[in-house]
Amino acid sequence: MIGVYFLESSNLIKIGSTVEAHKRLYAMQGQCPTKLTLIGFIETITRTEAFMLEFNLHRQFHKYRHHREWFKSSYEILEYVKINSKANICEIYNQELNAIYNTPAEKRDIILGQRSIISEIYQFVLDHPNATICSISRDMSMYESTVKTHLNKLQQEGLINKIKQK
Repeated sequence: MIGVYFLESSNLIKIGSTVEAHKRLYAMQGQCPTKLTLIGFIETITRTEAFMLEFNLHRQFHKYRHHREWFKSSYEILEYVKINSKANICEIYNQELNAIYNTPAEKRDIILGQRSIISEIYQFVLDHPNATICSISRDMSMYESTVKTHLNKLQQEGLINKIKQK
């Protein structure tokens, strides 16, 4: 997913752009000593749109700049995020970020890889509401058993309903 994200940590907000949201956010949490919370995400169509939106937001909120892409939390930024972002995406990613944050450092690489796959499948299901296990497996070039395992995890977490076999 391409767009601009808003991450909060220790009363600071990072405004950044990405072309692969799940990989970027999980990598950041894996390297960050404090818990990150995704408070907003604005999806764009192209990388250029994301970059330009990020640039304009950095200019718009310059008076709150703390360091580079990090800004002091403010009512103005939080209100902008509330009005313009996708809340359901934040809820999903925050579950994933919490799992990564609560994982011991020596196991994070394994978890990051698994969570990345789960997020890709989840995004596929959102984009293709009539998807079946067979179509997900085929279109994502994964074994059906792998798809089933990750779909079960998503169902257990209450993020998706049961997916048809064929």
